[in-house]
Amino acid sequence: MKYAVIIAALCYATSAVKLAGPPPTAADTPSSGYYGADEDDVMNNIFNHYATPVTNAAGQATGQHVLYREGA
Repeated sequence: MKYAVIIAALCYATSAVKLAGPPPTAADTPSSGYYGADEDDVMNNIFNHYATPVTNAAGQATGQHVLYREGA
């Protein structure tokens, strides 16, 4: 019997909650102005500035680059 009263009270309380007005849209959401691509641009800029080209045993460039801790 106790549980029936508790369940009835919870059902009444949840049905009493109503949202006022229309649901929010994406236009209502504030934006910081920064997007994920901005972070990629920063990392690419740092990598391209400090990376060292990789060479093979003959001294020819392989087209790959590596970023060493000492060089950054």
